[in-house]
Amino acid sequence: VVFLAGSGPTDRDSTLEPNKPLKDLAWGLASNPIAVVRWDNPSAESSKISDENITLQKEYLPYADAAIKALREKLASSYIPFFVLGHSLGAMVAPMVANADAKLKGIVMLSAASGKMYNSALKQMKYLVSLNHQPPFATQEYVDLLSKQVAAIGNPDFNAKSKGELPFGAPASYFRILQPGKDYQVTVEDDLTMWKEGLEGKENTEIKVYEGLNHFFMAGQGPSTPDDSALEGHVDEAVVMGVCEWIKNSC
Repeated sequence: VVFLAGSGPTDRDSTLEPNKPLKDLAWGLASNPIAVVRWDNPSAESSKISDENITLQKEYLPYADAAIKALREKLASSYIPFFVLGHSLGAMVAPMVANADAKLKGIVMLSAASGKMYNSALKQMKYLVSLNHQPPFATQEYVDLLSKQVAAIGNPDFNAKSKGELPFGAPASYFRILQPGKDYQVTVEDDLTMWKEGLEGKENTEIKVYEGLNHFFMAGQGPSTPDDSALEGHVDEAVVMGVCEWIKNSC
């Protein structure tokens, strides 16, 4: 199974505070035994890629392709099937990898957003403001600024000549579905609904919601917030075993 981590300078474990959700998943799969390949996102090492030229394709596709090719060469004499597992933005990229490689057996998408990243970010900020979450980002002023930037991108006359016009100063260029019930970054109401509509009638597709889990498929108390990342936890065992069983049954 080739892992695709979430957005930004994320390492192979998807480390956030004391938590390492992709490490939990990797060890869980390897214990079953299902081999896993993973790596640090190129943006985790500034020497590998410039933020001026970074795109979704550059951040993910060459590395996924190289990993799959290396595995095929190493296991050329076997009939072991290959899967791709992505989390968050990595889950959005997983279908791109599959479209480029018809030999892949299947993909697993965890917390897969269904729309543009900037729309998702605006939705997250509005949610945090509604909870009176503490700054620096969860303020009405920041929501107002981000709303203007998102609206500018949607304008047919938009031409990104200045980074200041874009959310976060980003450059202009950028199936089994598992969804945590308490995720405010990728939600059941919005994102999962769109996936269900888009995949309606498609064979060999499964969608499962894990109630009570946050964006990293870890349990927590109360509404989910960024503070969840500071609380040490592990990916729920039911998620790990569900992925293992699905992969084995798909072989």
